[in-house]
Amino acid sequence: MIRTWRGRGLLILAAVPLAGAVPMADVAVAKPPPRPRTHAEPSKGVVLRTAAPEKAVVPGRAYAWAWTFRVTGKARAKSGEAVFRATLPESLAFVSGEKACASSGREVVCALGTVRRGQKIGGVIRAKVLRRAEPGRTIRLRGSVTWRGTRVTTRFPDVRVSRTADLAIIETAPAKARSGARIRYALGVRNLGPATAESVTVESRGPIRLVGHDTACLPRGRDYVCAVGSLRARASRTLHFEAVPRGSVRAGTVLESSWRATSPTPDADESNNRAVVRTRITAPR
Repeated sequence: MIRTWRGRGLLILAAVPLAGAVPMADVAVAKPPPRPRTHAEPSKGVVLRTAAPEKAVVPGRAYAWAWTFRVTGKARAKSGEAVFRATLPESLAFVSGEKACASSGREVVCALGTVRRGQKIGGVIRAKVLRRAEPGRTIRLRGSVTWRGTRVTTRFPDVRVSRTADLAIIETAPAKARSGARIRYALGVRNLGPATAESVTVESRGPIRLVGHDTACLPRGRDYVCAVGSLRARASRTLHFEAVPRGSVRAGTVLESSWRATSPTPDADESNNRAVVRTRITAPR
């Protein structure tokens, strides 16, 4: 409300407070809490380093993804609770981790407890490459650690899903053989695919000596190595040779020999790479 007075040619204005009006007070506006920063470089004194398994991984096998978290001397706080997190891609399945690690779906969370300034903590996540992982596909994985409101994120080194073969070996030999007679062996090697198995070899173990053996087999110490060559998917080769016991053996002795197929090409299933045959030696006529 404004009142006026006139006097000696002067006009005086005065402001009068309205009834019930309350003077405005300064209002403090609350600021939102700062968001944790996410990046792969050291952030406010925290560092996360990662390491991956070999560059090529084989479907069906488990590998270790390692990480190290460190609070440097530049950190403002003396200590704080730390948590490690990682989300596995669809090509990986969680197998195990540290004691404080747990998984829910594809997310892995590890409670690291209180981490002090200058302290370093390391951990490992073991994950299995699923058999449906596409050969040649790159697996990418990120890990992050949160410490006192600050989050640092780092990529693990990329790994590639190997193109694999699957060697299977079948060896046949007679169940019985007379003492002094030659034992005939047939050794079949097949590549179940899907990739070509390069430079396949078969190694022998056992107390036998090859005679009239396949030209692909050469002695190596007391054993033999047979060169099969490269096998495309679904291709096979059979080696034929004869053998006698190394040294004299009595009737009733069971002669055991084992053979194992290998290739520089990663093998998706090594359980069928080995064959064992047994032949009982009988008395001569």
